Amino acid sequence: MEIDIGFYTTASQIGCAKILNRCLKENLKEELTSIIDRYQLLFDIDLGSLRERLGGIDCSRNFNPALYSQNWGLYQRLSARDIEGCKNALARIIKIQNEDIYSDHFSIRSFQVSNLADGVVFDYVRGPEGIKSPMGEAAVVEPIRIENIHSYSSAVENVFALLKDNDAGMLDELREYVRALVLFSGKTATGITSVRSFGNIYLREPRVDMNEMGRLIYFVEHIVHETSHLHLNALMLHDPLILNDPQARFSAPLRQDLRPMYGIFHAVFVLSRIARVFKRWVKTSDSEQIHSKYKDVLSQYQHGMHTVLKHAQLTEKGKLVFTSFASGT
Repeated sequence: MEIDIGFYTTASQIGCAKILNRCLKENLKEELTSIIDRYQLLFDIDLGSLRERLGGIDCSRNFNPALYSQNWGLYQRLSARDIEGCKNALARIIKIQNEDIYSDHFSIRSFQVSNLADGVVFDYVRGPEGIKSPMGEAAVVEPIRIENIHSYSSAVENVFALLKDNDAGMLDELREYVRALVLFSGKTATGITSVRSFGNIYLREPRVDMNEMGRLIYFVEHIVHETSHLHLNALMLHDPLILNDPQARFSAPLRQDLRPMYGIFHAVFVLSRIARVFKRWVKTSDSEQIHSKYKDVLSQYQHGMHTVLKHAQLTEKGKLVFTSFASGT
């Protein structure tokens, strides 16, 4: 599907996420049916009924992030020629139920490695491509205390209210893309989103010493951050935006290690949107904490912009997105 050229911007626009998400869901549906055809050939078995069920998926409904994880597992096992892994992945999707396909309501819950989508993200975070400390140690991601979820829920409700007043387009994206805010305890990793479990935001619970305003700032910053990653991933289904060698590494605004241009472009996109929200917020608040956070985000944004301006190789549509970066900061 050809999308409107006006979608290639950092600006959040009401209705844009619904179109991009629909394209993403239709693409997933096609990938699933195609990969089941490959499994039929591999094992010489009739998977017609499964293919028919997957082909009947309703793309007008919100997908469970675990459906993306199912697709990821099927593809990865097949690419690795892991026959035993293929059998396990196939057995899992054969048992798929409606609740494994659709997710109609936003929720806040604790990370659980036994959850399919959470397990896929856990494997990524702890793997060779995952988030590392300056000492090279893998991130720690663990469940939180269930009783903490209620106190965090009120802060997240305030994020929705603040976005309604300051960035309705961002609120529209949050409602369209995000199925669950998955909270974890640990270290090194703070926020995580992945195409492997599209629709989940993974976020480390705030520090216990944060005051009420600090906690709200934390949730606003990171929910906007991770939602923006989801939006850019959906947009990049239609155009790669970035042409740099994926092996090349550059100075990054949010990480101490050198990063590929893909990651840096993502970071600057995200930072420009966080800056826009805080720029509007500071106009209605005299809180020093909010003003300080806005200054910090601007500094990180300028660092990333310098790297992109100097080193990025962009498609024509990537140049449109880049040109829009400064519009909200």
